[in-house]
Amino acid sequence: TGGTSSNDGGSSGGDGGAVSTGGLASAGAGGAVSAPCTQHSDCTLYTDCCTCVALGPGESPPTSGCEGVGGMHCAVSACGSRGADTAECRDGQCVLVGSDCTASHAECSDPPPTCPADWAPNVIGGCWGVCIPQAKCGTVFVNTCDACSPDWTCVATEYPGSPRGFSCPVPPTTCSTHDCACVGASLCPSGYTCVDGPDDADVECRCPTC
Repeated sequence: TGGTSSNDGGSSGGDGGAVSTGGLASAGAGGAVSAPCTQHSDCTLYTDCCTCVALGPGESPPTSGCEGVGGMHCAVSACGSRGADTAECRDGQCVLVGSDCTASHAECSDPPPTCPADWAPNVIGGCWGVCIPQAKCGTVFVNTCDACSPDWTCVATEYPGSPRGFSCPVPPTTCSTHDCACVGASLCPSGYTCVDGPDDADVECRCPTC
Protein backbone atom coordinates (compact mmCIF):
# COMPACT_ATOMS: atom_id res chain seq x y z
CA THR A 1 0.00 0.00 0.00
CA GLY A 2 2.95 2.30 -0.49
CA GLY A 3 3.76 3.37 3.07
CA THR A 4 7.27 3.64 4.41
CA SER A 5 9.07 1.05 6.47
CA SER A 6 12.25 1.62 8.40
CA ASN A 7 14.27 -0.13 11.04
CA ASP A 8 17.23 2.24 10.84
CA GLY A 9 16.11 4.04 14.00
CA GLY A 10 15.36 0.74 15.69
CA SER A 11 19.01 0.12 16.35
CA SER A 12 19.33 3.08 18.69
CA GLY A 13 20.50 2.06 22.11
CA GLY A 14 22.37 -0.90 20.61
CA ASP A 15 21.28 -4.23 19.20
CA GLY A 16 22.57 -6.25 22.08
CA GLY A 17 19.13 -7.18 23.41
CA ALA A 18 15.75 -6.06 24.56
CA VAL A 19 15.37 -3.19 26.95
CA SER A 20 13.19 -3.82 29.99
CA THR A 21 10.32 -1.41 30.46
CA GLY A 22 8.08 -3.19 32.90
CA GLY A 23 5.85 -5.05 30.45
CA LEU A 24 5.15 -2.62 27.65
CA ALA A 25 2.75 -3.86 24.98
CA SER A 26 3.54 -3.60 21.31
CA ALA A 27 1.98 -1.30 18.77
CA GLY A 28 1.75 -4.05 16.19
CA ALA A 29 -0.62 -4.27 13.26
CA GLY A 30 -4.29 -4.28 14.08
CA GLY A 31 -3.72 -3.68 17.79
CA ALA A 32 -2.40 -7.22 18.31
CA VAL A 33 0.83 -8.10 20.07
CA SER A 34 3.64 -8.23 17.51
CA ALA A 35 5.89 -11.21 16.89
CA PRO A 36 8.53 -11.64 19.62
CA CYS A 37 11.83 -9.84 19.13
CA THR A 38 15.25 -10.20 20.73
CA GLN A 39 17.02 -7.04 19.53
CA HIS A 40 16.13 -3.59 18.21
CA SER A 41 17.00 -4.48 14.61
CA ASP A 42 14.20 -7.09 14.63
CA CYS A 43 11.65 -4.25 14.66
CA THR A 44 10.44 -2.12 11.77
CA LEU A 45 8.46 1.11 11.86
CA TYR A 46 5.72 1.33 9.22
CA THR A 47 3.68 4.45 8.50
CA ASP A 48 1.29 5.93 5.98
CA CYS A 49 -1.41 8.60 6.26
CA CYS A 50 -3.50 6.61 8.76
CA THR A 51 -1.22 3.94 10.19
CA CYS A 52 1.70 4.05 12.60
CA VAL A 53 2.82 0.64 13.85
CA ALA A 54 5.89 -1.24 15.05
CA LEU A 55 6.20 -4.52 13.13
CA GLY A 56 7.84 -7.59 14.62
CA PRO A 57 10.03 -10.10 12.76
CA GLY A 58 8.33 -11.41 9.63
CA GLU A 59 5.23 -9.24 10.03
CA SER A 60 3.70 -7.52 7.00
CA PRO A 61 2.31 -3.97 7.06
CA PRO A 62 -1.44 -3.74 7.71
CA THR A 63 -3.88 -2.69 5.00
CA SER A 64 -5.15 0.71 6.07
CA GLY A 65 -6.84 1.87 2.88
CA CYS A 66 -4.74 5.04 2.96
CA GLU A 67 -2.55 6.37 0.22
CA GLY A 68 1.08 5.46 0.80
CA VAL A 69 3.55 8.07 1.99
CA GLY A 70 5.31 8.13 -1.39
CA GLY A 71 2.18 9.53 -3.03
CA MET A 72 0.12 10.37 -0.01
CA HIS A 73 -2.38 13.19 0.23
CA CYS A 74 -1.57 14.03 3.86
CA ALA A 75 1.12 16.56 4.68
CA VAL A 76 2.51 14.49 7.57
CA SER A 77 2.42 10.73 8.09
CA ALA A 78 0.56 9.18 11.03
CA CYS A 79 3.86 8.52 12.82
CA GLY A 80 5.05 12.04 12.07
CA SER A 81 1.97 13.60 13.65
CA ARG A 82 2.47 11.52 16.79
CA GLY A 83 6.19 12.21 17.08
CA ALA A 84 7.07 8.52 16.76
CA ASP A 85 10.07 7.75 14.62
CA THR A 86 11.65 4.59 16.04
CA ALA A 87 10.65 0.97 16.54
CA GLU A 88 12.53 -0.76 19.37
CA CYS A 89 12.50 -4.16 21.06
CA ARG A 90 11.41 -3.90 24.68
CA ASP A 91 10.50 -6.87 26.85
CA GLY A 92 10.48 -9.07 23.77
CA GLN A 93 7.94 -6.96 21.87
CA CYS A 94 8.34 -4.27 19.22
CA VAL A 95 7.05 -0.86 20.35
CA LEU A 96 7.00 2.67 18.96
CA VAL A 97 9.27 5.21 20.62
CA GLY A 98 9.08 8.99 20.39
CA SER A 99 11.40 11.27 18.50
CA ASP A 100 14.85 12.37 19.55
CA CYS A 101 14.57 16.07 20.40
CA THR A 102 18.13 16.54 21.71
CA ALA A 103 19.40 19.70 20.00
CA SER A 104 23.06 18.64 20.22
CA HIS A 105 22.26 15.62 18.01
CA ALA A 106 21.51 17.94 15.06
CA GLU A 107 24.84 18.02 13.23
CA CYS A 108 23.73 19.88 10.11
CA SER A 109 24.12 23.62 9.50
CA ASP A 110 20.41 24.17 8.83
CA PRO A 111 18.54 26.27 11.41
CA PRO A 112 15.87 24.48 13.46
CA PRO A 113 12.21 25.10 12.59
CA THR A 114 10.34 27.64 14.70
CA CYS A 115 7.89 25.75 16.90
CA PRO A 116 4.89 26.98 18.92
CA ALA A 117 4.89 26.86 22.70
CA ASP A 118 5.17 23.35 24.18
CA TRP A 119 6.37 21.93 20.85
CA ALA A 120 9.96 21.08 19.88
CA PRO A 121 11.81 20.18 16.67
CA ASN A 122 12.85 16.55 16.42
CA VAL A 123 16.15 15.34 15.00
CA ILE A 124 16.12 12.86 12.12
CA GLY A 125 19.28 11.53 10.51
CA GLY A 126 21.47 14.10 12.23
CA CYS A 127 19.43 17.11 11.09
CA TRP A 128 16.27 18.93 12.07
CA GLY A 129 12.91 17.35 11.31
CA VAL A 130 9.50 18.80 12.17
CA CYS A 131 7.83 20.31 15.23
CA ILE A 132 6.18 17.76 17.53
CA PRO A 133 4.51 18.06 20.96
CA GLN A 134 7.35 18.37 23.45
CA ALA A 135 5.70 15.79 25.71
CA LYS A 136 6.11 13.20 22.93
CA CYS A 137 9.90 13.44 22.79
CA GLY A 138 11.21 10.02 23.82
CA THR A 139 7.72 8.81 24.78
CA VAL A 140 6.76 5.14 24.46
CA PHE A 141 3.58 4.64 22.41
CA VAL A 142 1.29 1.73 23.32
CA ASN A 143 -2.02 0.13 22.33
CA THR A 144 -3.71 0.35 25.74
CA CYS A 145 -3.07 1.88 29.15
CA ASP A 146 -2.48 -1.59 30.58
CA ALA A 147 1.00 -1.33 29.09
CA CYS A 148 1.95 1.78 31.11
CA SER A 149 3.89 1.61 34.35
CA PRO A 150 1.75 2.62 37.37
CA ASP A 151 4.12 5.54 37.94
CA TRP A 152 3.45 6.96 34.48
CA THR A 153 0.43 8.81 33.13
CA CYS A 154 -1.48 7.15 30.30
CA VAL A 155 -2.48 9.81 27.79
CA ALA A 156 -4.98 9.39 24.95
CA THR A 157 -4.39 12.01 22.24
CA GLU A 158 -6.59 12.94 19.29
CA TYR A 159 -4.76 13.48 15.99
CA PRO A 160 -6.13 15.28 12.90
CA GLY A 161 -7.10 12.79 10.21
CA SER A 162 -6.05 9.66 12.10
CA PRO A 163 -7.19 7.57 15.08
CA ARG A 164 -6.43 8.69 18.63
CA GLY A 165 -3.28 7.20 20.08
CA PHE A 166 -2.03 6.20 23.52
CA SER A 167 1.30 7.03 25.13
CA CYS A 168 3.02 6.65 28.49
CA PRO A 169 5.02 9.82 29.16
CA VAL A 170 6.70 10.21 32.51
CA PRO A 171 4.75 12.88 34.44
CA PRO A 172 6.52 15.95 35.87
CA THR A 173 8.32 15.25 39.14
CA THR A 174 6.14 17.88 40.81
CA CYS A 175 2.97 15.88 40.08
CA SER A 176 1.63 13.30 42.50
CA THR A 177 -1.70 12.78 40.70
CA HIS A 178 -2.51 11.67 37.14
CA ASP A 179 -5.02 14.37 36.27
CA CYS A 180 -5.35 17.41 34.05
CA ALA A 181 -4.85 19.84 36.90
CA CYS A 182 -1.30 18.62 37.39
CA VAL A 183 -0.10 16.99 34.16
CA GLY A 184 -2.33 18.53 31.50
CA ALA A 185 -0.21 21.57 30.69
CA SER A 186 2.95 19.50 30.24
CA LEU A 187 1.57 16.40 28.49
CA CYS A 188 -1.03 17.90 26.11
CA PRO A 189 0.03 19.93 23.04
CA SER A 190 -0.54 23.66 23.13
CA GLY A 191 -4.12 24.50 22.16
CA TYR A 192 -5.48 21.08 23.08
CA THR A 193 -8.10 20.59 25.81
CA CYS A 194 -7.26 18.17 28.63
CA VAL A 195 -10.13 15.98 29.91
CA ASP A 196 -9.85 13.84 33.03
CA GLY A 197 -10.59 10.15 33.21
CA PRO A 198 -11.94 8.79 29.95
CA ASP A 199 -12.65 5.08 30.36
CA ASP A 200 -9.41 3.98 28.69
CA ALA A 201 -6.85 6.56 29.89
CA ASP A 202 -5.85 8.79 32.81
CA VAL A 203 -6.32 11.93 30.70
CA GLU A 204 -7.31 12.72 27.13
CA CYS A 205 -5.85 15.51 25.01
CA ARG A 206 -8.59 16.70 22.67
CA CYS A 207 -7.65 18.31 19.40
CA PRO A 208 -9.40 21.64 18.69
CA THR A 209 -9.71 20.91 14.95
CA CYS A 210 -10.34 17.13 14.90
